[in-house]
Amino acid sequence: MATYVPAMRARIGVTEYFVSVMTLGEAARMIDYAEEVDGWTSETPPELKLQRKLNSQRVEKEMVPYLVTNDDHFYSALTVEVRTMGRGCEALSFEATAQFPGGIDFGQLTLDGTESLYALDGQHRLKSIEIAIRQRPELAGEHIALILVPFGDISKSQTLFSDLNRNAKAPSKSISLLFAHRDPHARIAKRVCDQAQLLRGRMNLESTSLSTNARQFMTLSTLYEMVRTLIGDLADDITSEEEERLADDVVEVFDCLTDAIPAWRMVRDDEEHPAYLRQRQLVGHGVAQRALAEVARRARAQSDKTWKDSLKRLGECSKAGDPVVDWRLTNPGWQSVALQGGRVNNTSTSIQLLSDELSRLIGLDFPKSTKQASRGAPSSVAVLLGPRR
Repeated sequence: MATYVPAMRARIGVTEYFVSVMTLGEAARMIDYAEEVDGWTSETPPELKLQRKLNSQRVEKEMVPYLVTNDDHFYSALTVEVRTMGRGCEALSFEATAQFPGGIDFGQLTLDGTESLYALDGQHRLKSIEIAIRQRPELAGEHIALILVPFGDISKSQTLFSDLNRNAKAPSKSISLLFAHRDPHARIAKRVCDQAQLLRGRMNLESTSLSTNARQFMTLSTLYEMVRTLIGDLADDITSEEEERLADDVVEVFDCLTDAIPAWRMVRDDEEHPAYLRQRQLVGHGVAQRALAEVARRARAQSDKTWKDSLKRLGECSKAGDPVVDWRLTNPGWQSVALQGGRVNNTSTSIQLLSDELSRLIGLDFPKSTKQASRGAPSSVAVLLGPRR
């Protein structure tokens, strides 16, 4: 049975193609996957494949929930190759009914059912659509844009796939968080940016790392992980009032840490440039900032009344006059904890080791063999959801 598709015919470079729209249900029904069309097996040579293998785990864990749980979802166009018995656009039946300026034809593309359609770019989107429709059948009536490219040969298809993906670059984590409005942790982190005196005007909202001479104190991605550590898991639908209260609690932790740590206090009071701090002290680096969030979480979990006193120890001196925590990068105690070969090591292992060492130095009790991730545990929710002081 023939399918009639409204389409525009256009050209870029030497490639002639069609632009159209289908319902999600039609796309899931009509468009296949290259590996299925060509019957790829474990023995198929890589040079005969048109694209990478479908990553089902990514589809099921990340993309399907996005479509199913968010009414305000959006996908970019699928690039679909159309393989016919003939070659090129001549083998496709297209009847132009109008022409727009610039040589763009509008008309009707006829698919007689003998073609093979498969996603050259967007196979993961297509698979997630297919699965999501089973969970929410009403999604089948929504629409997605298509770019239909006639198949030439394997070399042409591989070149197109390479061209479509070569220059694609995922946004930095900080940019993604800045533009994230569904994630409550991201929303809270952005509140904290504006409310914590130490952070106000000193946040890098675009990059995941700070250059040597950067004037910023912290990246949004680091703050986001600190927020997750401090408040644990959250439902996506928490109220604005709950968000505000949680943000206030995180700001309280930041204010306490800032008052306790001399270097942070100097940055807040504009007596120290963040770039100069990073050159001399570990506490200016993301590994220490995230470790401090874990230390604060532990302190609050152990006592809702004395946690501030525990954190004050981070900037105090012993009876002998030595600092309880020597934050200098030259401190040999940081080697193999937060530094490797003299370089700051911002990894999850280093964050865990450093939070353990800081906890030990200020006298906190903690499980010595803990493997808890710095992203926070569900039990930590109670820490910041407890009574206000």
